[in-house]
Amino acid sequence: MQTRRTVLLTLLLGLVPGAARAQTGPRQRIAHAGFRVLYMAPVFVGLEKGLFAQEGIDLAFTEIESGALGPATVISGNAQVSDLDPLGVARLQAEGKPLLLFYNLVERVTLDLIVRTPVLQKLGVSRESPLPARFAALKGLNIGITRPGAPTDIFARYFLVRAGANPDRDANLVQVGGVPALAAAFRAGRIDAFLLSPPLPHTLEREGAGQILIRNTAGEVTDMLNTS
Repeated sequence: MQTRRTVLLTLLLGLVPGAARAQTGPRQRIAHAGFRVLYMAPVFVGLEKGLFAQEGIDLAFTEIESGALGPATVISGNAQVSDLDPLGVARLQAEGKPLLLFYNLVERVTLDLIVRTPVLQKLGVSRESPLPARFAALKGLNIGITRPGAPTDIFARYFLVRAGANPDRDANLVQVGGVPALAAAFRAGRIDAFLLSPPLPHTLEREGAGQILIRNTAGEVTDMLNTS
């Protein structure tokens, strides 16, 4: 897993001719489709501070419900930029899609695992438990995902495999949707756990609804770190 899940932006070649120009030259209109989580903060800061406009770019950010939708928005031409992992880009390039990786956003997987507090109390597992026991805590749970093939799905399956479990048999992966849907399902007890980048897991933990069992943001799963 090492270095293979670093989040990168992708650009469909030919949709944005030329580089960004100064404000005195022709302005470039770029649509960016992305998942509204903390690792996208540089984009939001750039928009708020007018940094894109200063470089002659009219950037429009469109929120999508799952990272799995990013490639489709770019390939269809509905957006020129999205964020996804290098392996996903490699698969699309192998299919002949003209994608270009051009910016490294993060150096580690940023999805933290949060589990409902009553579930953890029943299982007797906590942040202080050994990592294998925390992986094993996912067995038998209803785990929320945005949609199949998304990072929320891929890494939940990876954690189950690390526990020696079969993701298709030993847990229930429930397609829920985007950030608001995950929050509502978790608070209502329709799902027991999910993986997502900040801030939602931390918000739910502060509310007392759940506890972050594995902090990928803190580098607890070392094979998800980019140490190159």
